[in-house]
Amino acid sequence: MAFDPTNILDGDRFLTTHEYCALRRIKPHAARRERMRGAGPPFIRTGDPPYGRVLYRLSDVMCWLEVRTVRPTATNRGDHPAA
Repeated sequence: MAFDPTNILDGDRFLTTHEYCALRRIKPHAARRERMRGAGPPFIRTGDPPYGRVLYRLSDVMCWLEVRTVRPTATNRGDHPAA
């Protein structure tokens, strides 16, 4: 079986910046801005900054998104009991 760098470490897939941006529907400059501010998900830089390739673990991205998921409450869905 050939080595697949996108599918290693217990099946955890690595995303390129382009793939990460497509998943989030954001532009690459928005991802760079997140990294500079420390506001985005964890990432891996495979070379010396600023030229190293950036990779994101899919599991890290999904965890980061899950933490930011807003669940509807009874009051903002209109399901609140009648007074």
